[in-house]
Amino acid sequence: AAAGHPTRAAAPDDLLLDVIADEVLPGLPPELAAFLLDVTTVSELDGVLAAGISGRSDALALLEECRRRGLFLDRFGTDGAAQYRWHDVFASRCRKLVALRDPEHSRALHLRAAELLTTRQPLHAIDEALLGGDPRRATEILVDSWILLLAGRAEESPERVLTRIPEPYASRDDVRTITACA
Repeated sequence: AAAGHPTRAAAPDDLLLDVIADEVLPGLPPELAAFLLDVTTVSELDGVLAAGISGRSDALALLEECRRRGLFLDRFGTDGAAQYRWHDVFASRCRKLVALRDPEHSRALHLRAAELLTTRQPLHAIDEALLGGDPRRATEILVDSWILLLAGRAEESPERVLTRIPEPYASRDDVRTITACA
């Protein structure tokens, strides 16, 4: 990468980020590269979530194209219920690249993911809302889903997310009650 490269200035030791930015993405059709950067917002997804995040009705076909091209994407399950998982390191570098290139778009993608995940994965939705810079929305998701969290029906234990709710939201009476119950 050139000395003035935008990713080099922000992450001087991140060779993988440079490889993705300089070699992987330019080697893809622009439409597929843009889709890939959008849907790596989350590591695990299905066609519905990919379509919601990307705004593309052909998201499932594009996920399959990414997989066919060997872009660090695995598929699990049958065609009707296929789940996809990006390799964590690849997805994290793609998220970082989006944030470096267009921080506002990065925040918007995380907020879109939060809304799409609210009912099926509330803890993940809280994380996405926080990554999107909206602690108020993260707190709303927490308060709306606390029964699922306390009943153990959420995708994981709520303690990790509860510690990430910032002030003044963490001091709200309803959040303190949920924290005490958890």
